[in-house]
Amino acid sequence: MEPFYREFGDRLREARKAKGASQTEIAAGVGLSRTSVANIERGRQRMSLHLLLAFARELGVEPCDLLPPVHPEPDVTPDRRLLEFSPAGQEAFLRVMRRARRERVDADS
Repeated sequence: MEPFYREFGDRLREARKAKGASQTEIAAGVGLSRTSVANIERGRQRMSLHLLLAFARELGVEPCDLLPPVHPEPDVTPDRRLLEFSPAGQEAFLRVMRRARRERVDADS
């Protein structure tokens, strides 16, 4: 399971639950089976780009809200303790760390 798809699935699940919708309801809205939605939420199934737009429309969110953040250091593996945070908590932590890094670089310049 690739981290990108796992993170996307986590965001999809959070948006679905925030809307109060079931996997079956969302599946019907985007033209998939409930099993496919469950597999996408678990990061086990890849999907086509048009489904990103269909999920966003069905959930009433922007497509970018479902996409995982782009990490500027793709070769860096986060400490596994970071994975214990929710996706929103992970992103908040990483924002703070990026800001601290920029400030350190600016101070060194």
